[in-house]
Amino acid sequence: MYEVGEKVLCQDCLKVKDFSIERHGCEESCECGGDFCGCEGCIETINDLIAGKRNAEELGTQSDVEHWTENDGIAKKEEV
Repeated sequence: MYEVGEKVLCQDCLKVKDFSIERHGCEESCECGGDFCGCEGCIETINDLIAGKRNAEELGTQSDVEHWTENDGIAKKEEV
C-alpha cells in the first residue's frame, strides 16, 4: 500500500500519479483539469480503491465508483 509522499490523487477523476511538489501544490493539473492531492486522506482513498472498495460512504467520495484503475481513474459514461 502507498504512503504519504508516494502518490497523488486527482480530486475529479480519481487518477493516481507519482507524487511531486508541483502536483501536490496544485501547480500541475490532471489531464481532466482536476487538482491533485497527496494528503493522508487521499492516500487512504487510493489504498481503499486498490483494495476494491467502491462504496461512496467507505471511500468518502460523492458517489459510488463503478469502474476504476490507477492509470485511468474513474470511467466516464459515454453520452448517448
